[in-house]
Parts: sequence; structure tokens; C-alpha cells
Amino acid sequence: MVSEKTILLTLFAIIIGCGHSIRKAKTPTATVPTTRQIKTCVLNDLISPAPEELINSEFKAVSDEYNSKVGISFEGTKIIPFNYDIEADAIDIAFYLDLVCPKESELRFIFSNRATVSSGLSGYYIPNNEVKQYAGRSHDYFGFLVLYEAEDRAKITDEGGNRAVHTTLLHEIGHLFKLDHLTDKNSFMYSPSCYSQGEWTKEVINTINREKHRRWYPRL
Repeated sequence: MVSEKTILLTLFAIIIGCGHSIRKAKTPTATVPTTRQIKTCVLNDLISPAPEELINSEFKAVSDEYNSKVGISFEGTKIIPFNYDIEADAIDIAFYLDLVCPKESELRFIFSNRATVSSGLSGYYIPNNEVKQYAGRSHDYFGFLVLYEAEDRAKITDEGGNRAVHTTLLHEIGHLFKLDHLTDKNSFMYSPSCYSQGEWTKEVINTINREKHRRWYPRL
């Protein structure tokens, strides 16, 4: 006949064994991705288009760089023709973009080979104070940017040896994340950006990280 002590020890062993089984069966905690993927509508000026190869290569390069530095990745659409006044008021451009871009788009990047010296935009200057064409424009509420003279800017460099078209794109995207112009010439947010070293500075990284999850019209 089995003793009471043997029965108790057997039950204790079963309980301990079940406890181990339960602990082993626990699902590991999932790692939350830190990268924000932003669906981006990519457009090319129909009047003066930039080379699509240049658009695709710069878009990828900038997306990779933003992902590496601040965990933001831009997911681009197929290139869409931009058939509108590139110097129109921001609100008019925003309404046009809302019509032609996919509804899930959060940001819109417009590439153009046009030069502009419109008084409504802030230009940059060369050393002898002669006004030169504008590098780009952006709007941090409506969530779009325009890159002017894309092909020409691919042929020149900033002070750090980076292609000016690349630095300008970094700069204009920075404005979309609430970055203002900086006096630090190391930063690509220095104005004009072609006279900067084109670098990611601490102030730039901190500001973008703070604004990383912001939204733009019409998805505020």
C-alpha cells in the first residue's frame, strides 16, 4: 500500500513540473520597431523634369540616411507628373497634391529642373552678394517640398564634398520636421546648405527625434 508521504511527494513533483512547463511556454516579448515608415508621393515637374534616375537614386540615398540617423524611412510611390504652377501659393499646391497623390501619402517630394527667383521664396546668395536661384522650398504644415535645379545641383558639391542636390534634399526634409536654419556651418540646416559641410549635428538629430511622429495636412 502506498504511503501518505509518497503520495504527497508525487503531487509536489507534478506541481513543480507543471510550473516549469508554464514558464517555458511563455511567449517572448516582441520588439517594437523604432523605424517610422512614411509613405511619400514622389513627383516630377512636367514642364522641366529632372532625370528619373537622379530622382530615384537621391530619394533612396536620403531615405537610407534618415533611417540610419533618426529611424525614419521614406517609402516612395511610382514617380507622378507634377502638372501645376510650381510657384503657386502653398495652399493651392497642397490641394493639387491631395488630388493627384495616393490617399495614403503623408509627404510629397517634387523634383524640378526649373530655376526660380520668385520674391515669395527665400533664396540664397553667392559671396559677391549676387542673388542666385533658389535651392528649394518646403512647408511643414502641408507636408511638401520642392527641389529646384535638381540636375544642375547634382553637378556641384557643398563645402563637405557632398552633392548639393543631396544636401538640399536633406535640408528641405529637415524643415518638414520643424527644423529652422542654423548658424552652424557643419549642419546641412545652415543656409545656404551648399555652403555647409552637410553633416548631421546633435541639434538636428534631437529636433527630428522630437518631431519624429508628427503629421501633416490633411492627416493631422
